[in-house]
Amino acid sequence: MPPLAFGRLQHLQEVDLQLDAFRAEVKHIETTLADHGDIEAARRTLAALQKVQEQTSATLRDAELALATLTAEVEEKSKRLYSGSVVNPRELEALQADIAQLMQQRSVREDHALQAMVAAEEAESARDEQRDRLESLEATFASLEKEYSVRLQELAVEIPAREEERIALAAQIDRTLITQYESLRARLGDRVLVLVSQGRCTFCHIALPDTQLRRAQQNQEIVYCDSCGRLLYTAL
Repeated sequence: MPPLAFGRLQHLQEVDLQLDAFRAEVKHIETTLADHGDIEAARRTLAALQKVQEQTSATLRDAELALATLTAEVEEKSKRLYSGSVVNPRELEALQADIAQLMQQRSVREDHALQAMVAAEEAESARDEQRDRLESLEATFASLEKEYSVRLQELAVEIPAREEERIALAAQIDRTLITQYESLRARLGDRVLVLVSQGRCTFCHIALPDTQLRRAQQNQEIVYCDSCGRLLYTAL
């Protein structure tokens, strides 16, 4: 078998490895572009936080309204108390007691309003942070989508070119040799034609027996590594 056959087969293998890399890249890009999991999760989280923000805002409005209503009632009764219009001692005592009770209620409602305000502010802050995160994710994805779109266009040219190159190379290689090579690639994948260097298979690094080494050095027949089962050849 002419030594040149192994040189061409090595060239073919490099083309195959490049095609493998290109196709893996296409698959990775397509998988990445189809995966909107992070964005969808961020949108769901934002929707939930938006709902919480709306609920806490409504609670705050109710608390503020209740406080304002009670404050107005206290002010109204206080004016009546100090206006001099009430002169009956029992009525004055009852009015004072009523105002005192309302003041206690107002203190409680002030606490409720303060708690509601803190909750509303926290909910709004969480909502805004999540919205910023979603916008960042969407911007990153849009940029990646644009970059990958360009790369897919490049690969759409590169892959057919390499496939044509492979066809041309395969036509120049002994059919028996290429059949063995393709059978090994189907079984082992990756690199199946490996160089012998310093008496060792450069894939598994096992030293070759002398007889096998001499056969591999001649590049005149198909020789397999006894350890990893790959095709062996030596540099010219």
